Amino acid sequence: MMFEWEQYLRLARELAKRTNDEAALRSAISRAYYAVYGTARNHLEGERARSNRGLHKALWDQYRKSEASPEYREIGLLGDKLRKKRNMADYENTVEKLPKKVDHSLETAQQVLELLSSLESR
Repeated sequence: MMFEWEQYLRLARELAKRTNDEAALRSAISRAYYAVYGTARNHLEGERARSNRGLHKALWDQYRKSEASPEYREIGLLGDKLRKKRNMADYENTVEKLPKKVDHSLETAQQVLELLSSLESR
């Protein structure tokens, strides 16, 4: 059975409710990112074979540079912004305005998943 990457966004929302737990908030950003990354990767694999599987920036660049539709470019831009927040949450010792970054990450992830869903329904 194929994993439903959107489940990570549900988990991210649950973690985001733990406002006094920095690890939970950082994990919320990371899980929101992976909900989008896994879904976006699977979408492209469904359309064409890729040789750069697992390379996060390359995935977002592939969307951003796509001529298929404006939605692809928006997915690439938003996905890469989310990737940068995830890197900050996963690797930096301090993250300024963490709750705000969590909220923004959840909103961005939802937006990207909706864009991907609209592409699937075409």
